[in-house]
Amino acid sequence: MLTYLLSTLDDPDDQAFLTQLYKDYYLLMFATAKKYLPNQADREDAVQASMEHLIHHAGKLRTMSHYALLSYLVTTVRNTCFNLITANVRKERHLAPLEDNPEMDRIVDESSIEDLLTTLHRQDVMALVWSQLSEEEQFLLKGKYVIGYSDAELAASLGCRPDSIRMKLTRVRRKAVTLAAQQED
Repeated sequence: MLTYLLSTLDDPDDQAFLTQLYKDYYLLMFATAKKYLPNQADREDAVQASMEHLIHHAGKLRTMSHYALLSYLVTTVRNTCFNLITANVRKERHLAPLEDNPEMDRIVDESSIEDLLTTLHRQDVMALVWSQLSEEEQFLLKGKYVIGYSDAELAASLGCRPDSIRMKLTRVRRKAVTLAAQQED
C-alpha cells in the first residue's frame, strides 16, 4: 500500500526521500504505535495512516533538522493512534449488541422519562458546544476525559509544558460551560 501511496507523488525526489524516511524510521514508528495499540493490525494501520499524512508534508520534512524530524514522526504516529482509538471507541459504542434486559420490560415511570429527556437534551447541547471548540480544545478534552491521558502526555502532544495543560483545560472547560449556557438560553 505504501508503494501505491508513494507512486501518487509527482516529484521523484519526494518519492525517494519518503521511501528512505520509511526505511530509516519504520522501527521507530512501529515502536511508537506499540505504546498505544496492542493489536499488530492496528499498529500497521496507524503507521500507514501516518505515512499518508507525511506524504502531504514531504517538502516540510526535508527542511527539518534530524531531531525535529524524529519528534514530528513520533508525534504524527501518536496522534494517529489517538484518532484510531477514538474511532474504535465510537464504533464499539454504536455497534454494541443489544442485550435482553428484564428491567427494560418494566413500566417506566414519569421521573425516569424526565431523566431520559434531560440526558438527551444535555447530549444535544454538548454536541453543539463540541462543534464550536477548536481542534486543540477538543483534543484536550477528549484526551483528558475520554482517553485518560496524563497532563505530561497531553503536554508532549501539544508541545507545551505539563504545567500549562492544567490552565488550558480550565480555559476550555470554562468556554464549554459558557457555550452550553448560551445554548440553554
